[in-house]
This record gives sequence, C-alpha cells and structure tokens, in this order.
Amino acid sequence: MTEGASVSMDREASIFSVFLRLEESARQALTIEALRFAIVNEPRRLFDYRWAALISGASNETAQVEALSGVAVLDKNTPMICWLGRVANQVVARPEASDPHTLQPEQICERDRHDWMEWSPSQILWCPL
Repeated sequence: MTEGASVSMDREASIFSVFLRLEESARQALTIEALRFAIVNEPRRLFDYRWAALISGASNETAQVEALSGVAVLDKNTPMICWLGRVANQVVARPEASDPHTLQPEQICERDRHDWMEWSPSQILWCPL
C-alpha cells in the first residue's frame, strides 16, 4: 500500500468514526429537544455550514421550525424563524419536497426572496429525514 493510500484510508476511517459518534449522540438524547439539538448542531463535526434547521410537517401540514443550530431555546416569533417557516411551507407543497435538493432564491415567492440574503447563504440544501 502506498503512503497516499494509507493517508486516504486513515482520513476515511476518521470521518466514519465521527459519523458513528454523531449517531451515538443522537441515540443518547434523553428528550426530543436534545435530539433536535443534536440533529442541527452535531453534523458540524463532519462539515461546515452557516446554519441548519429542523423542520417538521408533511405536504398536507403546516411546516414548523423545530430547531436551529446554535440556538438553545427557539423563539418561533423571531423574523428569521417566521421567514424560514414561510419558505419551508413553500417547499413542502412541491412534489420534490420528499427528495434532497438545493433551494435557490428564485424558487420562492418574491416577498420571501427579499430576506434571503440577510438570513441565508446563496442556496439551501433541503434534506428530508
């Protein structure tokens, strides 16, 4: 085995180890709030992101923001959370809502596009659980 292959395998093993620790963290959550917190915060061990949100609701329900990374107690009345709820409701109404995909500003209504740059990166990864 070459040195480069060994380094690559070590890196992959390290990433997989972190992934297993994330799973363990989720399984050890004693409350639904702790699980929600783990879902939006723990993946930072694997990759960087501006923020993550956990949203509940199906196509026939109103989407609700349940957790936001970096926030211990979610205030559902803040402007960003209200905006995110409106955007989520637009997404869950679409046929592709059950599939992972990227969301771009032009895919939401004009009213909510205005706030996009203040609260969101250039695109959002929609990843249903």
